[in-house]
Amino acid sequence: MFEKAITVAGIALLVVSLAGCGEKTAPAAPAAKPADKGAGATTSAAGPADPLSIRLSPELGSMVQIGTVSTTEVAETIRIAGRLEVNGYKTARIGAPVTGRISDIKAIVGQEVRAGETLADINSQELTVAQLGFLKAHSALQLSSRAVERAELLLSADVIGSAELQRRQNEQTVARAEKKAAADQLRILGLPANAIDRLEQSGTLITSAPISSTQAGTVIERKVAQGQVVQPSDALFVVSDLRSIWATADVPEQEASQVRRGQGVVIEIPALGNERRTGLGA
Repeated sequence: MFEKAITVAGIALLVVSLAGCGEKTAPAAPAAKPADKGAGATTSAAGPADPLSIRLSPELGSMVQIGTVSTTEVAETIRIAGRLEVNGYKTARIGAPVTGRISDIKAIVGQEVRAGETLADINSQELTVAQLGFLKAHSALQLSSRAVERAELLLSADVIGSAELQRRQNEQTVARAEKKAAADQLRILGLPANAIDRLEQSGTLITSAPISSTQAGTVIERKVAQGQVVQPSDALFVVSDLRSIWATADVPEQEASQVRRGQGVVIEIPALGNERRTGLGA
């Protein structure tokens, strides 16, 4: 039993020695790695993997779109906080034509008005003085016109000479010019042409003058109260045509090179539920 064990051990040692001294055998091929479950090239049992073939996981596949290859323009978008303003070319600030006291207000904020529509009435001492001056000029013109008519009759009767007629005609010309200047003054003070005609025919002074809108649009500001004393330098109403408004934004200096006149812009208005409007840069 002991000798048999030695013999077996010797045979095993001999086999090991022969394996070390014999020809070298090729190393075993490394075990193939398991296929990647994510994105990567596919493998085939028949040959090498196709480098143009990609297998996508379901997560990546939901984010990939397949379509025809094409070219498109890519532009950078600049987001800048801005504000909406009225169009300065279609906005009028309306004041009183004379110094006086507001007697009645006819317009409210948000009201649509036409050009020439009365916004308020004003009582003024200046207006009274100007009307008296107009009536005096009108009376002087009437007297000079009658004087010219009499001079023409006397000249035809050979009672006066032509020099007297010319003198009276000159007086008539001056009176006509003074009346026109007085009427122009009343128009500057806010009296319309039909009110001046009534004053000329009736001689009754007009107690108040209208403050009229100089353009059509919407009343967006009212800075006056009834009974307030105002001057021509005071802006009492602001009327603007809201069919065209401005979107104004302050572009940072480092971004100014990317903005030019006439460039298309998209405006988001939070007050209207982030509604988008398009326009052109000015």
